[in-house]
Amino acid sequence: MVGTALAMAEVKLGEESLAHRVVNLLGRVGAPPLLAMGYGAVLLLWWRGRGRLTGVVRSALAPTGRMALTNYILQSAVCICVFYGMWGDRFASLSLAALMLYSAVFFMAQMIFSAVWLRLFTQGPLEWLWRWQMKRKRPRLLRTEA
Repeated sequence: MVGTALAMAEVKLGEESLAHRVVNLLGRVGAPPLLAMGYGAVLLLWWRGRGRLTGVVRSALAPTGRMALTNYILQSAVCICVFYGMWGDRFASLSLAALMLYSAVFFMAQMIFSAVWLRLFTQGPLEWLWRWQMKRKRPRLLRTEA
């Protein structure tokens, strides 16, 4: 609704006026943070819900979140190699749809990897290394049967 109001104001003001430029700037600079906050609020409300689907999604995403540092570094390294580096410069040659598909498939692979890893270990490898360096005490990595 805010975007529609700004667009209508832009059309009414005409392209040459200072008011048009101000409204345009508000739309370009102010709208993205407002949209992000709105999306975040919707996700938060959904996340706090008690429905069955919410629980399934939460349990599927939790291992990925517990290995966020490992997944971030792994994704960055693989994407640099695939799209810019060792395995060719593919970024410019792929369509937006292909890039989105690659992102979805890679994220699903990370979700599976994280779930399998955390069945055997207490935390991701980079999280383990981080905690070891921060606490100056080697944390337990292997999961013990309780």
